[in-house]
Order: sequence, then structure tokens, then C-alpha cells
Amino acid sequence: MTSVNVTILKAKLSEKLSEVREGESFVVTDRRVPIAKLVPIGTEAELLVERKASGPFKPVRSRYPDSVKLDSDSLLAAERGDR
Repeated sequence: MTSVNVTILKAKLSEKLSEVREGESFVVTDRRVPIAKLVPIGTEAELLVERKASGPFKPVRSRYPDSVKLDSDSLLAAERGDR
């Protein structure tokens, strides 16, 4: 498996996708650090398994009581402090 830098991949995406269609696989790197694999469908993609949910989805509970009204400006100001 060969590696390709993300910058080169962006510049030559059509060419690299044609190579993937022909069976080639790539490790995508960013500053020489591997970040992803580009593989043809039918190889590693077959390892994905679809499972049914174990039960019905539960609604998400808020951390705050309904009486507390928060807006994004207040949350950002509280998080940033005096910056």
C-alpha cells in the first residue's frame, strides 16, 4: 500500500480515485502522519456490520432544569471568561 500526502491527493483526486477503482489502496498522510486509508469498496468495507438497535431510542435529557434558559452568547461568554 502506497502513501499519498493530503495536498497531493486534493490536487490529483480524480486520478487517485481512478487508481482506487483499479484496486490500488492508499494511506493518506498529513505532514508524514497517517490519517486515513483510501481503499476500494469490497475490501475492508465488507468488514462493516449493520446491527439493529438494542431498543428504542431514548430522548436526550438536558443537564439543566427546564426553568434555566441559556443562549449561545451566554454559554460562550461563560466558557471564555475574561479573554
